[in-house]
Amino acid sequence: MASCYLRQIMLLTLLINGKTRQSLDKLKKLVSNKVIVICKSDKDGELLILNMSDNQAIMERELVQFESLPLNSKTINAYLDNIRHSCEKYVVELHRHGAISDKRLLHSIGTKENNGIYQHISGVKAKYFNCNETAYAHPLFKTHKIKPEELATTNVFNIPVRLLQSAGKITTSRVTTTIESILQPISAKFCQSDVNKYCKDSKKYITELLNWQNREGLYVQAKLLNSGLHIVAADVKGLYPNLNRSLVMQSLIYALKRHSKFEQRTADTLVQLTLFCLNNIITQHGQNYYTQTNGIVTGDNHSVLLAIGGGTGGAAWAKAHSLLFLGGAAPTFFLNIVSLSKTISIGSSEKVNRPIKKKLQNFSSILSILFPTYYL
Repeated sequence: MASCYLRQIMLLTLLINGKTRQSLDKLKKLVSNKVIVICKSDKDGELLILNMSDNQAIMERELVQFESLPLNSKTINAYLDNIRHSCEKYVVELHRHGAISDKRLLHSIGTKENNGIYQHISGVKAKYFNCNETAYAHPLFKTHKIKPEELATTNVFNIPVRLLQSAGKITTSRVTTTIESILQPISAKFCQSDVNKYCKDSKKYITELLNWQNREGLYVQAKLLNSGLHIVAADVKGLYPNLNRSLVMQSLIYALKRHSKFEQRTADTLVQLTLFCLNNIITQHGQNYYTQTNGIVTGDNHSVLLAIGGGTGGAAWAKAHSLLFLGGAAPTFFLNIVSLSKTISIGSSEKVNRPIKKKLQNFSSILSILFPTYYL
C-alpha cells in the first residue's frame, strides 16, 4: 500500500517546484527507506503518516487474531504447491461432472482434457498457473469513528482498525474466480427468492425507501411531530471476520440444492473446494506467515458472495445494515448490502434507546446467533 502512495508522491514532484518539491522528495525518501508509512483511512479519506515502528506494532497487535504457521522462506513454496495441487484435483472433478466448461478449466488451472486425460499446458503461458504468491495484510484505520475535533490529538494506537488482506493474486486466485462465476447466478436467484426481504442492491433499496416515503409521508410527518416515530440504524460489527464458517457452508449447500441443477456429488465437490480455498489463504507479514481461521477473508474473489450467503437461517444474506421504522402497527425492516455512509437517528438518545432495545429484542437474538459480535 505504501508503494501506491510513493508513486503518487513521485507524480506530484513532476507537477510542482521549489521548496514544496524538496519536501516531497524528503517524504518520498522516508517512505522508500521504510521509516514512515502513508495510508488513507476508511470512509472519510483522512491521510495518515505513521512511523514504520508504530505500523509494525499495530500489525502485530491485530495479527494475534490469526493463526501463526510454522513456515519460512525455504518451506513456503512447497506448502503453496500442495495447496495448488489440491485445488486442481477439485477443479478437474467439477469438469468431469460437467459443472465447468473446457474454457473455464483452461483458464482456472491451465489444464486441457483429451479423451478423459487431463494435462497441464506447457510453454510461456504455463507460468500463469504456477503462482506462489501469498496474501498481504495491512491496517485500515477507521478515523470516522472518532470525533473530528479529537482526531488530531488521538494516539494512533487508539484509532479503531480493521485488518485487510490483499488476496487478489495468490495461489488460489484463479480457482476462486471460477467459484465466483459458478456461484454468481445461484446467489442471485437465492437472494431474489428466499431472502428478498433482506438482500437488496442499493438502487432497489433506495427505490423502496422512496416509495415508502411517498406512501406513508403524511403519516410519518405526523408521527415525527409527535415524537412517536424513530429511525435508527443497526449494523453488524466486523461482518467478514465474525461470520461462522459452518453457517456459510450451510447457506451454500442450501442455495445449491434450491437454485442449481447440480447433482449431489457436484454440489459436494463445489462446497469442499470453497471451504478448502477459504481455509488455505496464506498471509505474509515480514518473514512470518499466518492464516485466518475465523470468518471470511476480506479481499478474495469470492468473499462477497460468501458473505452475502453467510447468514441464511432466515435472517440475512447481506451485510446487516438496517433501517428499522418504529411507530406503525408493526416494525418494518430494510436491510441493505451496501453500507450506509451515515447513521440516521431522529429523536434524543434517551427517548430512542429504551423503546428500541425493547422492540429489537427478537431481532437482536437473531443477530447474536448469526454474528457473534454486533452492535446496534
